[in-house]
Amino acid sequence: MSQDTNQLEQEALDYLVGLAPAEKCLVILTDGPDVEVKGAGFETDQGLSERVARLVHLASTGRPMLESSGRGESTISWALAPIVHQEKTLGALYVQCSVSAGAFQHSHLRQLNAYAKELAPKLASATRQTVSSSPAPPSEEPPGRDSKGSLVFGVALLALSLVWMITGFIANPSAKPAATPTPSQAERKPLEFVDPVTAARFFLVLVERQQYDSAYTLLSPRLKASMSPTDFESRLKGWQNEGDALRQITLGNRQNDSCTVLFKGQSTDWTWRLVLVDPHGWKLDGFQGGPPLEP
Repeated sequence: MSQDTNQLEQEALDYLVGLAPAEKCLVILTDGPDVEVKGAGFETDQGLSERVARLVHLASTGRPMLESSGRGESTISWALAPIVHQEKTLGALYVQCSVSAGAFQHSHLRQLNAYAKELAPKLASATRQTVSSSPAPPSEEPPGRDSKGSLVFGVALLALSLVWMITGFIANPSAKPAATPTPSQAERKPLEFVDPVTAARFFLVLVERQQYDSAYTLLSPRLKASMSPTDFESRLKGWQNEGDALRQITLGNRQNDSCTVLFKGQSTDWTWRLVLVDPHGWKLDGFQGGPPLEP
């Protein structure tokens, strides 16, 4: 994938993370038999490879899909929007929520599909630029097709190139499991966001899920200098969101490299400050309301 494609993929992931009520999300890009996936909230296991293979197959129909009622005792609700440009499927956007069977409705699907349509020509343009600047690959036989002309998804889909931003690390699904390093053992890969509202929203989600190591990567250098990962976790362990989990989040004042994000709650309002840290995107730098993280 080109740098432009990677940036578009990251922007799409940031968008999905901020799309309430999404708990888990995937950005899937396809290039022939190759599949690249960037996601949040999922564990990297063999079952996920099978899920992605099925989602790629569903996306090949070119139709947006919604499951809002659940099946049997399942409460999982999900929405899938194919990324289609000039009748070619470039990938798909997928969001999932397991809290309520009716979490995603047709309004969410329309919003997701509109973003996929906006993303499609940008991805197609980035892909064309990559092809034109690269040497022509040796000719290969086209992928197999069934009697209806659909791509046959086989073993190639199980060798997925997974790029994960789940809990602040990159995982290779073909590698043997390794012990997860603590912050003192290794520097965690920072989460990066091009949109400050998405960064603030995801930080709150991580804190509520007690994924403190990943949340710590979203702090500004100033706040990191004032508290260690251990101090950060100890401050948050006793904090609760006081029932205001469903807050309206909007962008406040914004300058070139700083801004405020406003949280409108049922009982209290918060104002958080973020700074743009090149090249890592927006980072949390101040809290008026919410977690007790001011130095």
